[in-house]
Amino acid sequence: MKRVQISQIDVLFVNGNHPIEFLLFFPETFDTDQLRKALRRLSSAWWPFFGSYEGEHITYDDYQEEFCFDEEERNHEFEIPAAGAAYSEDFLQYAQPDLIRLSFLKIIRFRNGIALIPKLNHLAGDGYSYFTFLAMLAMMTRKSVIPLKSSFVNILLKPHHNRTVLRKFRFNGDPLPPAPHDGDCTFRNHEIPIEEVQSIVRDRSDTEGNRISTNDVLSAMALKKIVDNRREIWKDQVSLTIPIDVRHRVPEYGRRFVGNALQAHAMTFNVDNILDVPVPELAYSIRQSMPLVTRESYVSYLTGLEAVIDDRQPDAFRPFDPETGCLVTNLTRMPVDRLDFGVGPPVVLYPLTSGKHAAAILRRADRYVLRIAY
Repeated sequence: MKRVQISQIDVLFVNGNHPIEFLLFFPETFDTDQLRKALRRLSSAWWPFFGSYEGEHITYDDYQEEFCFDEEERNHEFEIPAAGAAYSEDFLQYAQPDLIRLSFLKIIRFRNGIALIPKLNHLAGDGYSYFTFLAMLAMMTRKSVIPLKSSFVNILLKPHHNRTVLRKFRFNGDPLPPAPHDGDCTFRNHEIPIEEVQSIVRDRSDTEGNRISTNDVLSAMALKKIVDNRREIWKDQVSLTIPIDVRHRVPEYGRRFVGNALQAHAMTFNVDNILDVPVPELAYSIRQSMPLVTRESYVSYLTGLEAVIDDRQPDAFRPFDPETGCLVTNLTRMPVDRLDFGVGPPVVLYPLTSGKHAAAILRRADRYVLRIAY
């Protein structure tokens, strides 16, 4: 049996909160038998994805396909959105049920292509872990002249799983309070031309180093849309939470780390100012509030999480509170172009899970897409 101690940030997800699930559609079919073989081969190196949560550990005995994979065929076509059209909320019908292991991959064969629906318990890993695994799975599914490709992949690109490498941590494993239910959500897609965002970045940045990023601008746009849409529920202030991936700032993690290498950074704004201030100025305020992440500051962050865990307050076991704020996650840097299973990258990439007042930033051709749950 393999097992790994869960981390302080992992505890936020032990109730199955915020699973990561996307629908990927490919208009050409590929070899799903080869994908099944690749899934089995990767399970040895990526074993936390195929394990179970028990108390303070993720454990793994062996790979059992019936708990991790399923395939079916439907005698109709999948509706692909036209260029420039918003993705359909009908896609939500493809969301998968609760997981038995910490991940599950569903294949649906349509008359006009294949839908691939991977679902991951957030306890097993973050968005970077999710998409990196899918890129590895795609690499091993594609036909190749390289001999023993799976062996090379597992050896040269083998991930590491030490989740408490920075600070030792023991979670007592007691049952946590159930996560509050966000209620029903309405999903909306807002498309913004990339050139429009880049223009704002150029115009607001100056030669003195006071720069803003595309993420600042898109986060400001998402915050404005959420607050404007639900103005009646907010009081004087609203919080914005942005998850920060710390892999490239904390050497002990690095790009091969599989797990949750995250810092949830929250900032607070006056509601009236959000609606009145132009996007460039709000984006600059977001940039000014972002922390400098170092090894030392992240250890301090983990220490603070331990105090929250010890208090065992129900609202503490969620990345943000949708009654008082919102969450914006940028997925545009994920290796989507590497999700080529032999027929090119997917023509549809759609998130199937989200909490109320959470926004995902995606990229589609020459546009950014803000998918917001109201």
